[in-house]
Amino acid sequence: MGLHSNAQNFTKDKLFEVTKEVRDSGFKVVAIVSDMGGGNLISFTNPVDVTQKVWVFVDIPHLIKILRNNFLEYGIPLPCGTE
Repeated sequence: MGLHSNAQNFTKDKLFEVTKEVRDSGFKVVAIVSDMGGGNLISFTNPVDVTQKVWVFVDIPHLIKILRNNFLEYGIPLPCGTE
């Protein structure tokens, strides 16, 4: 299975499948990186070990993009009243 899937086809089931494959390879899955789109999760129960959570962190390029978009849309209000 390739990890280079189109984001539109990368479903929750596919994520769980990849998590299981990584675990079966001998690694412990504790976190993933995401673009934090509207439907993405903050954490989810590990499908291999239901006593563990898998945490979701935002990737830096998307974080910078969100910061830029908010700056362009709202500006930065300064104490003197200018933006």
